[in-house]
Amino acid sequence: MGVQMTDHPAGSTQITYLIFKVDEMNLAVPAAQVQEILWLPALTDVPGLPDYVAGVFSLRGRLVPVIDLCVRAGLPSRPYELHHQV
Repeated sequence: MGVQMTDHPAGSTQITYLIFKVDEMNLAVPAAQVQEILWLPALTDVPGLPDYVAGVFSLRGRLVPVIDLCVRAGLPSRPYELHHQV
């Protein structure tokens, strides 16, 4: 998944988006909703969660769920790699 930020001139009323790719789909979220981008850490499996939850990890003492967007979109899951980001 590549990540790209769009930007606009200061004072503009346009919204900045974080654009990323999942499989062959281009997706975007408002950058104001993004707190942080991290390299994929080791995940802990939690039984009983929906199949699209790949696992959880601890970030500064808080459990953070990781959603597999391929599975959530009804696509096959892909292997997780060290260069992936969450």
